Amino acid sequence: MQGDEVTPGVHLFGIRHHGPGSARSLLAALERLEPDCVLIEGPPEADELLPMVLDAEARPPLALLIYAVDHPSRATYYPMAHFSPEWVALRFAVERELPVRMMDLPQAIQFAVPRHTEGTAEEEATGSEPPPTSPDPDPSDSADQGSGGSDVRENELRGDPISWLARAAGYADGERWWDDMIESRRDPGTIFPAIADAMAVLRETADDLAIQPNALDAETEALREAYMRTTIRAALKEGRSRIAVISGAWHTPALRDLSGARQDTALLKGKPKVKVAATWTPWTYERLSWESGYGAGIISPGWYEHLWDHSDSATIRWMSRAARLLREADLDAGSASVIEAVRLAEALASVRERRLPGLDELNEAARSVFCLGNEAPMRLIRNRLIIGDRMGVVPAAAPVVPLQRDIQACQKKLRLKVSGETELLELDLRKPLDQERSRLLHRLSLLQIRWGELLRSTGTGTFRERWNLKWTPELTLAVVQAGVWGNQIEEAARCFLLDRVDRAAGVLDVVRLIDHALLADLPGVSEQLLTCLLNCAALQADVAPMLEAIPELVRAARYVNVRGTDQEALLLVAATLLTRCCIGLPGAAASLNTDAAQRLLNQIAGAHASLRTLDHPAMFDEWLRALCSLADQPGVHALLAGRCVWFALDGGAFQQEDAARRLSASLSPGVPSAQAADWLEGFLMGNAELLIHADGLLELIDEWVCGLTPDDFKNHLPLIRRTFSTFERPERRAVGEKLAATQRRRSRTDSQRTDLDPDLVALTVQTLRTLLGIPEIGPHE
Repeated sequence: MQGDEVTPGVHLFGIRHHGPGSARSLLAALERLEPDCVLIEGPPEADELLPMVLDAEARPPLALLIYAVDHPSRATYYPMAHFSPEWVALRFAVERELPVRMMDLPQAIQFAVPRHTEGTAEEEATGSEPPPTSPDPDPSDSADQGSGGSDVRENELRGDPISWLARAAGYADGERWWDDMIESRRDPGTIFPAIADAMAVLRETADDLAIQPNALDAETEALREAYMRTTIRAALKEGRSRIAVISGAWHTPALRDLSGARQDTALLKGKPKVKVAATWTPWTYERLSWESGYGAGIISPGWYEHLWDHSDSATIRWMSRAARLLREADLDAGSASVIEAVRLAEALASVRERRLPGLDELNEAARSVFCLGNEAPMRLIRNRLIIGDRMGVVPAAAPVVPLQRDIQACQKKLRLKVSGETELLELDLRKPLDQERSRLLHRLSLLQIRWGELLRSTGTGTFRERWNLKWTPELTLAVVQAGVWGNQIEEAARCFLLDRVDRAAGVLDVVRLIDHALLADLPGVSEQLLTCLLNCAALQADVAPMLEAIPELVRAARYVNVRGTDQEALLLVAATLLTRCCIGLPGAAASLNTDAAQRLLNQIAGAHASLRTLDHPAMFDEWLRALCSLADQPGVHALLAGRCVWFALDGGAFQQEDAARRLSASLSPGVPSAQAADWLEGFLMGNAELLIHADGLLELIDEWVCGLTPDDFKNHLPLIRRTFSTFERPERRAVGEKLAATQRRRSRTDSQRTDLDPDLVALTVQTLRTLLGIPEIGPHE
């Protein structure tokens, strides 16, 4: 018996998804069985894609992507690595030209069947049972659960049936037990009947043990297993006598009894369906790991790949790879350290009565010998070796939407590498090639295909861009979703943008769309957007959105200069918007509380900073006139008034004498101390140079502080300290030194005064002598 054979001619192989030990045992069993038909748990819609596993270009990890044609966001992935049992079985069957089919419930039905509990796409893809892995991403830390550990343990047992077997065998978690029993085995042995028996016991006691092995509802699970049995019966009717059935271990007991054909047919009859499509998509080891949130993944795909490739010398080769990785990072890891680490790992395995060192032992040995207890090098080992950075390659014959073909052609033309690792791309927009690359990345971002992340610029220049590029499996689905807008990137981006224009909520939304259109180089759309913006501005009563839109418009105007686009129309719209802002500012700034004043101040500051970078004197002068008027407008919050004085001084509309006069008036005795403090905060706000170099301003502030009553000083001290805390340390020191010099000069002036009344001085001296008991002194003494 090669597998679990209860029904004659049907051999059941219960496997763990992505398990190299399961794959090795399965391959040996298939070679002994020599089946005439292979059935695999997976989507039947992908049957036509299965022969592509032998394509010379196909390189796992790959995933079968099944999505609803009318609603591409409804999708499911079936990922496979080259050590996954499903991939091994597929290659075995295709190489021998055996009939091979997927036997899970079609996604056309699953997408149409309402569920009580929705799982992730990946959870839907991999079958009903989760892998026997711990939720803790680091197996070496699983023993230390901290407070509440018993609750965590019970949750694990309910969600992972393998954990019950592990606990019965004396193991702390299911991951380690499964790894010892199955994945780390060197001899493939016949393990499948034992797995089927164990799962049968767990299924029989599932209600008593409160096992909840998946996020799917019981009705869907019953449909899936009914369809699997129906597929097996169909193969038997074809005269197949050695049928290999590969499914998740949890399903195996449900496939033993094939007698209920009528009940299964009734259960499946009349189920609604939706139209679906299938293709291969690249996958990554990162997405196979628990860290990426993949609920049916494994915590160490890189380690499992190593076990599959080097089962006879896993320990020594692993330590050698770890040492090589550390040396590439300029860390010390010599041959002697490798030998010592191997010895330590084997000793730990012996103490723990394990046949071979597992990942726990290897991690502890590497942490002790290579890293000397330092976790930073271990993070490098974890990311590069334990998880790995492999990304699959899809065969060219795999079906794709036309938009994806166009994207692939552009990537090839522009020499942009598609990788699962984050890569920095620096672009100089003065170069034609880099301009085309930037245009492509902006168009993809507009279509929500976020292959590149634009990094924030650290300077004021507009001719450079920095992108982080990383292709993830989800982007393939994003391309499918974006395909409804057009078959080419430019066409799709234009249609998508025009659709967004129709749904724009206001001025700020339209301005951002204009920015996208310019960056993506969609000139045919820009004119329509500018017209739409003018219409929205005419109806916009609130000043705040228009103030927020000005920096976006200015940035767009500066960018079009770099990209060789005419900016006159854009500047005309910006000037119109600015005029409306200047007209509406007095009303918007009237009678505001502190929070509202701070929000308006932030919007004014953003507009001011952007207008300073724009070489357009007429617009800037108009803006400064509005700020000067606002600074002297009665009823404006003191915080706003003080800041507007500074903006006017910074822009050249006020001279230092004008600012000093307004500062003196705002800090005069008749002004409430709270209002004066707000004005001072707005005026100074990070402007230490003004106090250091301008004459008279610091003295005015000093006199105001010295004139505060003790209670007022206590109340306003936090605000004053907060204002001065925005200065850099050298600036605070310079302010203090200038204030000290002013005090010394004032003291010298007081000591040299000659306008004292002699009679008052004589009376004061006589009083002091009397109080201190000092006798009279004669004129000659």
